Amino acid sequence: MSTDYEKYFRQGTYASVRTSRFDSKSEEKVCLILNRILNDYDLEKYMQIRLTPQQALENYVEVKDEEFKGYYKNKYKWMKFDFIFEEVYEYKNRMHYVPVAVVEFDGPNHDMDEQKKLDYYKNGIVSNIGADMVRIKYSELHRLNEIELRKAYEDDIIRAIIKGYFTKSVNYRKSDALINEGNLKRFNYLEEVYKHAVEEKNGKMKYYANMLRLLYGSKELGFSSSN
Repeated sequence: MSTDYEKYFRQGTYASVRTSRFDSKSEEKVCLILNRILNDYDLEKYMQIRLTPQQALENYVEVKDEEFKGYYKNKYKWMKFDFIFEEVYEYKNRMHYVPVAVVEFDGPNHDMDEQKKLDYYKNGIVSNIGADMVRIKYSELHRLNEIELRKAYEDDIIRAIIKGYFTKSVNYRKSDALINEGNLKRFNYLEEVYKHAVEEKNGKMKYYANMLRLLYGSKELGFSSSN
């Protein structure tokens, strides 16, 4: 290694290694619950969905309008999604990362005016990318244990994933309708997968049965991107 650059290497080795990606135990608790939902419903296997914490907004959008560009840089450049579910797949020699659903943990400061502005800005970003959002309240996080918290939010999270998965963002969807000619075949495939899993009566039967219930409910309600 060139001596001219050795000092930069040494500076890198002096940096403290983070033992956690999260800023609080509360965020870790939420991530644990979301990861269990991902695994219990086999979302990665059947829907190619992954969960990623602490993703920067600028990975999904860019601000080109000069009227808002400076404001964005000063106020929101550092902002991140707490947790995001993405569909990840390879197509025509490219990797695609499609945002499906966002889960936010609202800490104790979310009632403050400035934080509300940040939250509404983030809500607009989520709407723009075609995902759906679930917000978990700080008060409930500390009032409920992990089992109770999951029970309180699980259906909303799964519905958000289903809605985002089938409507996608404006750059991906073929129709505003949740079920349309472009994705009916895929929706029917998922129904059959989870129906078969329930009939197999394996260890995850209760989760598959719940997913099947939510799939049927989503199709019946006919969600659109405007809901």
